[in-house]
Amino acid sequence: MNSYFSDIDYQIIKQIKLAQSRILVAVAWFTNTDIGKEIINKKGIDIEILVDDNKINRESENLIAIIREGIEVTFVKDLNEKYYQMHNKFCTIDNAIVVTGSYNWTYSSKSNDENITIINDQINAALYAHEFRRIKNLKFPDDGFSISQEERKEIVDLIYNGLKELLRANIDNFEKKLICEWSNEKVKNKIRIVNERSRNILQSMSGHLAVYNELISKYGLQFYTLASENEKIEARDKFLKKDLGKLDDDLRLGLQYFKVFAIKRLLQDYAKFLKDNNDWDKTQRVLKVVKFISDEKNEIGKEINISFL
Repeated sequence: MNSYFSDIDYQIIKQIKLAQSRILVAVAWFTNTDIGKEIINKKGIDIEILVDDNKINRESENLIAIIREGIEVTFVKDLNEKYYQMHNKFCTIDNAIVVTGSYNWTYSSKSNDENITIINDQINAALYAHEFRRIKNLKFPDDGFSISQEERKEIVDLIYNGLKELLRANIDNFEKKLICEWSNEKVKNKIRIVNERSRNILQSMSGHLAVYNELISKYGLQFYTLASENEKIEARDKFLKKDLGKLDDDLRLGLQYFKVFAIKRLLQDYAKFLKDNNDWDKTQRVLKVVKFISDEKNEIGKEINISFL
């Protein structure tokens, strides 16, 4: 963890340059074109930006340029809160680094006393990513659990194309668990969005029994009047961070689950080829690939407790 009180835009740009797969930005104002240009330079990786819905941001040439490049910018306003303002100033890089502090991404901030802290920690990055998703959901509310047909298709298509490339690259040497262990950050980021959304809705629906379980054990059903405000705050904070250490396991299970659908598509492709093909040598090569893919599918089934019989 490192903290900075000067040359802050330089430090922010430095972190953005390091990004390889994902950038999430939530800042109240974003008019600094130096930072904006570096964001544009990263076009092609997964980038989402949240800013407060205000006149300065709406008219910002910086944000207009970013949007013109096809990068997603969401102007956030909570219609249920009259005086609401999206006042955060944080960024996560590659699901591992957090940049946070008082510094808005504007030129005027350079003349203020400001600070940022850079935290290299996956659990903290996950916590910020979930908060990012909660705020974005103010603009695009949904039931939190469902994955749309469009999302499902996008994830399966990415895996399907990735596995096709993997098989082509290793056609002469199919090692066991080649498909089982295949991974792709763009695919994982799509699954992360679904997981972040689901976790937030689960937490918002959880009642007092889940949030204040330890206080109920200590004080009984009168816990809300008997427990101190500090105890209740600590309980809410503990609940918010519960199971964050298991996110990687959940992510892998999600990837393997979608991988099964992509594998089914591959096998359907090969089945069609075998039906239409009359070349003996090609048929034997394809049968070898089909057997390998089927064995890999069964290995994945064991991992996620699904039988394909």
